[in-house]
Amino acid sequence: MLSSLLGLVATSTCAGCRGAGGPLCASCAALLRGPAYDAPVSPRPAGLPAVLAVAAYDGPVREAVVAFKDHGRWSLRTNLGDALARSMAAALLLAPDQRRAVLVPAPGS
Repeated sequence: MLSSLLGLVATSTCAGCRGAGGPLCASCAALLRGPAYDAPVSPRPAGLPAVLAVAAYDGPVREAVVAFKDHGRWSLRTNLGDALARSMAAALLLAPDQRRAVLVPAPGS
């Protein structure tokens, strides 16, 4: 019972900034709504195709991803899934044969 109660309290806070308005407050959710862009990779191996993202993996975005992947904040699935879908759609548009893009999983922490 205590675990269920803590789950209700945790989901009312923003996973990004830990303020009010969970699962993500309007400010943190807006960080995930940007257009896809070629994310900087350093060092960038020769021949690496475009690495696309809609947000930098730091600050509130990183906190939200870690909360989802490592702490079971499944209520973030819509925000994060939409961001991932926009990145993949952009990758497919850039792919030479327009049918192939690679999704590379990364650990939350």
